[in-house]
Amino acid sequence: MEKEFRLYNKFQSSFFNLIEGKLEPQQTKGLGLLLSKSDLALQLFFKLLSNKGMVLSNGEKINLNTIDKMIVNCELSSEDNNRADIVLRLYTDKIPVVALLIEAKSINKGTSEDVACKQIDEKYKNAISEFNEFEDVKWITLTKYRGFNKDSKIISTTWNEIIDVFYNDAKSEKEELLTDYFNFLTNINNSMKFYEKEVASIPAAKSLPAIEATHIYECPFNYKKLKQKPLYLAFREGKGGFMKCLYSVDEVFRLDFKNEYYEFMKHKQFDSPNDPNYDAKIKNKIKKYVEFQGWEAKGFDIDDPIKKVFVLSDKVIKFPGPDYPRPKSNNLQWPYYDLADMFDDEKKLQL
Repeated sequence: MEKEFRLYNKFQSSFFNLIEGKLEPQQTKGLGLLLSKSDLALQLFFKLLSNKGMVLSNGEKINLNTIDKMIVNCELSSEDNNRADIVLRLYTDKIPVVALLIEAKSINKGTSEDVACKQIDEKYKNAISEFNEFEDVKWITLTKYRGFNKDSKIISTTWNEIIDVFYNDAKSEKEELLTDYFNFLTNINNSMKFYEKEVASIPAAKSLPAIEATHIYECPFNYKKLKQKPLYLAFREGKGGFMKCLYSVDEVFRLDFKNEYYEFMKHKQFDSPNDPNYDAKIKNKIKKYVEFQGWEAKGFDIDDPIKKVFVLSDKVIKFPGPDYPRPKSNNLQWPYYDLADMFDDEKKLQL
């Protein structure tokens, strides 16, 4: 017998849609529930953390096969009446092994990683009584965008990384619960499917030489005109606003160039073969961009040095000319477009 559950006439609902609260609590409560009920999801999650260098204080990796009890708390109250998003406590033969606190920010908001780290330091590190029996406590941030975290004791991860590790198993439907959470997470308000918009169009007449030379684009981190994560960037030229090519976005992250650049460039975390998002190729692009702009010579004395950095693919999609896509009127707006419209002869000149 085929069965289907619908909530408020929404097709293919699951019980993750029943979790009360706004988006962030839905996401984190759902993740906590998934980790407590799905052995597969738990294994994938700990594999992700292990690849990021999480080990016990004795240097050994956490072996889930030896864990016979786990307690998962969502919204756990601290002694200061703050509520921790997700807390995991793992035991072997009733002996505490390790505890994890996950401070999560909404998948739909660009809250920076340093804000999450600051909240861990200020709200939780000495205020969770449930941690008193544990010698090993791990601190984890979960945010939309990566940042540069100088605290080696805090492990940083992103929602996209969670989506990536769940992707293959969810798509193959190995486990219904994992598939349900994956579908819930990637379809929240139909706004997050690895990216939020297909193409962002940016006025960039002055920035084009640096972009073309380095394949890096940056803007102030809290810039309101580029809040959503695009799949491609299309830069508009000064005269007429023509967009001659598309740049695929490989990675987006936050970086404080004035205070973090040198540490970012040498930090061993980004040399790990298990951390490909910040490999030598990306750091070389950042270095080339800094040299192109002459920032180092200025001591990074620049306006708003905390940037949202877009690392662009080396492969560029070029539009055939001379009828390049362009907006109806070239101005300082930052519109989003559907990819198909930019190749449609009838639409691309009326965007």
